[in-house]
Amino acid sequence: MRRFTTRPGRGIPAGLALRLAAIAVVVLLVPSSALARARHAPKPSIKVRGLSINRFYASQGTTVRAGDSSNGCYIIGGASGEPSELKVYAYVQATSIPASARLSYTFTTPWDRDNLDPGASLFSGPFSHGLFKAYHKQQAELFNGPTGKQDYFTYRMLPSGTPTSQYINGKYLLSVSVKVGGRTLSSRGGVTVAC
Repeated sequence: MRRFTTRPGRGIPAGLALRLAAIAVVVLLVPSSALARARHAPKPSIKVRGLSINRFYASQGTTVRAGDSSNGCYIIGGASGEPSELKVYAYVQATSIPASARLSYTFTTPWDRDNLDPGASLFSGPFSHGLFKAYHKQQAELFNGPTGKQDYFTYRMLPSGTPTSQYINGKYLLSVSVKVGGRTLSSRGGVTVAC
């Protein structure tokens, strides 16, 4: 085994000195880059962006009316006004929310007034079980909602065998809240259909 001394004329071999210098640089840079990421991390946020009813997407706060320029009533109800099914997708933008964060929401539809799907309008549990990533998800894309990296969705469907024309009109509303770092973030958004 070779001994290293600090006597004059003798020092640490050049290869070892370079390795030690590289390790020191890495040790010094890693904590500062982690600190820089923490400083620039976006604050947690959540926002209901809109809803898509039978593939007609509308921003939250919109009212869809017969004869308006959006042609929304035709897209939602079809030519007969009695679509074969009635599906609603709600889109949420969420930033810096941990998958395990406690999420609760109420997703209200016109068929809730007749209690056709009891309990389906309520959710309480982990964020990752209640809202699903919309990014690169075909079902989210088919319903024409936002599908960016911060976008999530959930959906409801009128139970099959129910006459759809009776439940197209009304208020579709998502109220969501999530607990992150001791704070409760909340948002709500809805679309009204009056065809």
